[in-house]
Amino acid sequence: LPAVTRLRRRVCDGKCLARDRHRCVACASQHSLMLHHIVFRSAGGPTTRDNLTTLCARCHGHVRSEEHTSELQS
Repeated sequence: LPAVTRLRRRVCDGKCLARDRHRCVACASQHSLMLHHIVFRSAGGPTTRDNLTTLCARCHGHVRSEEHTSELQS
């Protein structure tokens, strides 16, 4: 990635984590946090604060599993 893109991503990541108080929005865990695209990048979802939410690894796995299951049932 170009340096400008990496810098923008880091700034966005920090602001998203701060907005969500460095906690998973689903279970309030403070461990193994990651940002989740609400609208997947593969579906055209942007990497912006409005499209990112903070989840712990466990909750992120549940969200991804549920989305995968619903895709298979469609």
